[in-house]
Amino acid sequence: MFPKIALVKQAIESLYDATATIRTYQTATTKGIRRQVLTELAKGVRCRVGYQSLPEATSKDTADTQVTIIKMFYDGSAVAIPAGAVIDVVWDDGRTDTFENASVPAVYSHHAEVTLKRVHDKP
Repeated sequence: MFPKIALVKQAIESLYDATATIRTYQTATTKGIRRQVLTELAKGVRCRVGYQSLPEATSKDTADTQVTIIKMFYDGSAVAIPAGAVIDVVWDDGRTDTFENASVPAVYSHHAEVTLKRVHDKP
């Protein structure tokens, strides 16, 4: 593991190529009706989204699907992302995507990471 040095953290953060807005569901009551409303938790969080493809281990008679693990790396000291949070990512080149946090954050000394699930995966 890397030693806890500011230079290491700076090197990791230099790889961040996107900005995230994190929203969570909060209970709101309007005229006696309770509902879940998306509330902004943090905005402008610099991050990096990484994709890892795992080959299918078995052969099937149906169409094979390829498993893809999506992880977001970010500064864990800036924000704690709860499980189930909705994360809007805007890459530096203008692309956008919406994910849902599918795990508890793994927090390390220089960064944190969460496993994501694409919200609009299928049409």
